Amino acid sequence: MDEKLKKDILEYARKSGCDKSEIINGSLFATFNIKLSHNLAQVMANNLKSVLQMSFDAHQPKDTIVKISHTHENEYAYDFTPGPGYKSIS
Repeated sequence: MDEKLKKDILEYARKSGCDKSEIINGSLFATFNIKLSHNLAQVMANNLKSVLQMSFDAHQPKDTIVKISHTHENEYAYDFTPGPGYKSIS
């Protein structure tokens, strides 16, 4: 993952209300305020997923699919996987 893309992803996370975010092995781990109810944190996490997906789609439609999973408490993992429009650079 290139550095500009990492920077953009972390900026989207920050603007979506994450208290902590980091990219490890190409996945984004985002933590929302522990004082929030789980339901509100889940809404914020899903909003971040939508923002990330829209950003990828604006650049190259259907190239990347954003998948989300709940890890623990108010932390979520976002994986970026090749979509149906993905074209390998060879």
